[in-house]
Amino acid sequence: MRKIKLALIFLILLLLTLSVTKFSYAEDGGTPYHRLFQLELTELSPIYKNESIPGFEIFNHAKENKSQYPLYSYTLLLNCYRSVLVDNLTKQIKTMGNKTVSKIFISSVQDNLSNLTTLLNNFVPNTLAALEWFDLARRELKDANVYLNQAVEHHDKSDYNLTIASLVITASSLHKAHGFLSLAKEKNMLNETAMNTSKLLAIVKNVAARWIDLISSTIAFYDSIGYEKYLQHPKLILNQSVDYYSNGLYYVALMNVVYAKALLEYYIHGYLISADYSKTLASCEVYLNCANLTMRQIYDDPDVDAPFAESNFELAQLHLQDAQKEQDKSAATAAARLSIQESIIAKEQALAALDLKNAVEQGFIEEKTSVTSNEILWQYIAVAAIILEAIFICFLLFKKKAK
Repeated sequence: MRKIKLALIFLILLLLTLSVTKFSYAEDGGTPYHRLFQLELTELSPIYKNESIPGFEIFNHAKENKSQYPLYSYTLLLNCYRSVLVDNLTKQIKTMGNKTVSKIFISSVQDNLSNLTTLLNNFVPNTLAALEWFDLARRELKDANVYLNQAVEHHDKSDYNLTIASLVITASSLHKAHGFLSLAKEKNMLNETAMNTSKLLAIVKNVAARWIDLISSTIAFYDSIGYEKYLQHPKLILNQSVDYYSNGLYYVALMNVVYAKALLEYYIHGYLISADYSKTLASCEVYLNCANLTMRQIYDDPDVDAPFAESNFELAQLHLQDAQKEQDKSAATAAARLSIQESIIAKEQALAALDLKNAVEQGFIEEKTSVTSNEILWQYIAVAAIILEAIFICFLLFKKKAK
């Protein structure tokens, strides 16, 4: 019993230590998430020298949280970007009218989309980390095409306000895509674990297909045993994943289908989460620390960034803070439950990213020709010789003491 208690104490201390380690790691500003934030901050800082610009408070809030929550803060800066864009458009409409502004805006967005398409078509990712950000950029390009088509339809119907609204969303997607592409380019140059792009894509495609098949089977199983009421949202996410996969966005498809898996886990096993506020809060911290254990592996590995997992992990931490500060117990419990859900999603997405990383690493080893089979054999022989020598020395020392 004493040994069991000591083991539990050790585990709790380990979880707490890892939590603190994560925060200190995030604060050093050296992560790709901080780099993405910094790229956006550089563009917006000159604008927000004027405190009267809309979104100034959000801009400052983003800067305050950048160390610990870089992707959340990046999202805040994107809100600032949209605020500035809408403010400029509003001023233009007052002088030129919404019809003229919508026409000029469509042309500008179309040019931007065309240029970005060319940039993405010319980019060749040869590392997993580069591919992660590249696929995010391609997803934004896909969304931009959808919203641009909607804008053109609204314009043809002379609904210029809806045209401009759709174009704002389009421009935001293109803006994000440029940032993601910049990071993908950096990851291509900085990461040494490079491999043939076609082989890299083939590996990601295979891993995504395997996970889609697994989650499809899991959902089908729960459907067959009467859990239909829990499956509507996971099924929707699964269908989105299949759509991403069919469009060649294999990494996004993988992260999305794992999101469906996490939702399924949360809904099916939701009864394990107590309705009591204090117990829910305690469960929330346990789930968050479990996610942290997995995220630590991401932080310590330069070959994978897992931005989806990081985003959900940050949200889980923020919602736990909300739960701890909230005076109303029902609202606090709701925030804690949301944190639990996000912790599960972050953990599952991080595990999937590591699974993918291992598959890519294996492919890299198979592709690498600088180390031959004979060299590997001699390495094993050398290690074995060292071990045998150490054993022999220990034997001699033991024999000497025995005398």
